[in-house]
Amino acid sequence: DSGHTSTQTSISVTWTFPYVGNLPITQVQLRYRETALSGPWTTVPLTGSPNSYSITGLEPFTFYTITVSATNALGDSGASAPVNVRTAESTPGKVTNLQAEGIVLASVPQIQLTWDPPDAEKPRGIIRHYEVAYGVDKDSIGSPETTTGNETTYTLDS
Repeated sequence: DSGHTSTQTSISVTWTFPYVGNLPITQVQLRYRETALSGPWTTVPLTGSPNSYSITGLEPFTFYTITVSATNALGDSGASAPVNVRTAESTPGKVTNLQAEGIVLASVPQIQLTWDPPDAEKPRGIIRHYEVAYGVDKDSIGSPETTTGNETTYTLDS
């Protein structure tokens, strides 16, 4: 039996052991890894018989697979059923490849901005919209305007 809570960079896991037998638990092993990766597990050995642990230093908005096992004088219990937990959203990374192109629509000069979204491999959250602020120099930048949804283009009217 287990439970969990998460922040942007941590997951707190709790568990109970349904039966500990006649011998005391001497160690608990918590193992975790990013769910999307098939790489090695990170193993955290915990002395005694704790029933909780906080995994820290994790990536935001990322699924992790976690298992727990217990050891007593007779051996290892084997891993629990895996639990998949996602860390909370964080602020998005920076957009990349910002480009501006002068265009004319219906005889009206305009500037069309395009950009690439933050790293798609590590999105850190769901992009709900972008904010575009502009001016003739850094001291004249006005209030930001909001794009529609997660569109990666914006047209500045003259």
